[in-house]
Amino acid sequence: PPTNPPTNTIPNEAEEEKPVEQPTKKEEPPNFIPTNSEMTAPNVAGTAGTFTVVGDIDETPATATNMCGDNPSLAIFVGDFAYHNDAQKWWTGLMKACNGKNAIGSLGNHDNGGKGFIDLWPLNGGKWEFIKKLGNVAIIAVNTGACSDASCNNPSTVEPLLAQAQEDPSVKFIVCHHHKTIFTTGVTPDAVPAYHTMYKKYPKIKMVFGGHNHYYARYKILD
Repeated sequence: PPTNPPTNTIPNEAEEEKPVEQPTKKEEPPNFIPTNSEMTAPNVAGTAGTFTVVGDIDETPATATNMCGDNPSLAIFVGDFAYHNDAQKWWTGLMKACNGKNAIGSLGNHDNGGKGFIDLWPLNGGKWEFIKKLGNVAIIAVNTGACSDASCNNPSTVEPLLAQAQEDPSVKFIVCHHHKTIFTTGVTPDAVPAYHTMYKKYPKIKMVFGGHNHYYARYKILD
């Protein structure tokens, strides 16, 4: 090493910055109630918004942190929320990271017909098929869950919402979400193929999210 190293490599203690003491942040109590306000999603073109999607959660508290820890504009739950069907226990316990966030859900086949779960997300408007807009994206919930009548797994019940979003000039893209997938490489029964036939009629549809099969996959339909 050189006997006399360059002076600019020797720290000058007099000029060293002293750390600034940060004020102590007061811990806020967790919010254990669902949001009941309108979504604060961006509506200005070019403004960023984020949404997260997950299904078949059950006893996985880390999923709540992954879903809501970064404060997405919207958290979307695609069915089979908690297999014990205790909606309030699931939401205020394991899913507490998502409490008070903008959240919506689509019904799964293990969700006891939605009993209790529909009350967790006021943004659902008491329905399992509805539209929520996130900027210029129309996010449409579709009911492929379990029910005793023709109100689920029936494309005709949601098609009016797709047509409405397609004709809305403020909507550039449509994203659909439902529990049962239309296509799968697994063995679990899917949503009826008629959904695919219907979706092809609406060119604004760019993505469709589903759960049900307990693994991650993505498909690009060739037709």
